[in-house]
Amino acid sequence: DLLFTEVCITWYSLDLYIWNPRIGATDMNIDPTSGGYLDTTFTVNDPYLEWDADGTVLGIGLGANGTIYADNISANMQLYPYVSEGVLGLSVGNTTVTSAGFTFDWDSWLYDVMGFFGLDLSSLVEGFMVQALQDAITEEVPAAVGDALGDLEIATSFDVGGAIVDLAAEPFLATVDDYGMSISLATYVSPQVWVHDEVGLGSLFGNYTIPAYASASPGFQVSISGDFLNQALYAFWGAGVLDQDLGGGDLGLDLGAFGDILGIKELHITTKALLPPVVVPGTGASMLDMQIGDLELSLYDGDATDENLRMRVYVTILGGLDLAVANGNLSPAITDTRVYFDVTEPAANTVASRDTEDLLEALVPLLLPALTGALGEIPLPAVGGFSITIDDLYVDGPENGFVTVDADLGL
Repeated sequence: DLLFTEVCITWYSLDLYIWNPRIGATDMNIDPTSGGYLDTTFTVNDPYLEWDADGTVLGIGLGANGTIYADNISANMQLYPYVSEGVLGLSVGNTTVTSAGFTFDWDSWLYDVMGFFGLDLSSLVEGFMVQALQDAITEEVPAAVGDALGDLEIATSFDVGGAIVDLAAEPFLATVDDYGMSISLATYVSPQVWVHDEVGLGSLFGNYTIPAYASASPGFQVSISGDFLNQALYAFWGAGVLDQDLGGGDLGLDLGAFGDILGIKELHITTKALLPPVVVPGTGASMLDMQIGDLELSLYDGDATDENLRMRVYVTILGGLDLAVANGNLSPAITDTRVYFDVTEPAANTVASRDTEDLLEALVPLLLPALTGALGEIPLPAVGGFSITIDDLYVDGPENGFVTVDADLGL
């Protein structure tokens, strides 16, 4: 105030514009921990900004420009997996963000002015960059990881022996230990058309204990329980895939003398599975044991009509089941079979009846490839964006109730 007159002088003003953000390569490292979370570090290399400044110092207008850059900015966060309504998510725990090699290139009047007023503009801008990247990383990284793992969900339909079967598998439990992350999938397998008159008793359930994974090296393991396999076999049975209709040419079978005894000139075979096949932990050299019970086997001379029926038996097949992986699918093969018969046609105590066992011993092995093909292939889970190379296939778990696939993930 001077003689009751107020005079205002602008000592200093500054408008700082930061623009044109760019970043270099990014890296992400994920380490599972015994604390139940994924220790995740996301690094942004070579972040870069440009700046312009317009200012006034004691009434004099000034301008300047330059760059702001750093070697990298890294965010370390704890990601806790969870499953909600069949969807895998990741919640963010503690987060720490650090920068390395931060440089505010402001060798100009701006530096002198900021120093004069004691303003640490470099730290202010660094904090802005760090906070902006922290907000982006903590929002985008969990979603990206969740999306990649969410691809483990399966929703597909596939052809099994001419029937269309729907397969759905969705996450219901996710856990982390210091060996890795385990995601359990709830599965549903059902035919689009159920052809049997009844639904039976459902699929066999074994309540097998989940294997303990303790791999010392990174990798990808898929364990498929016997319960899931039986669920699939039950669906295949309901779709009628074990109900075969085969001509003699399909089997390459020459009945010879048995054809004369049975009066068959044009062989026609039908099968009808009255019970679903089941698998149980293996008792021999095969990975699993398979049981096919009450398989109705009928032989006709010509068309499959009652007047052309020449022989009908009910067959029980016990054997081993080996699985192989081809093109991302599990393929079955029945081995070491034991076959039991209950003949209902022709009548007992006839010449034809006494000779049927010899005939069936030759006939059933010829049917097995057709039955195995009817069992179909089951697709394995995949991870989007990654290739999967199968390394090994074996049974696992305390009761050997799981078929486990060891694989490597690659880009």
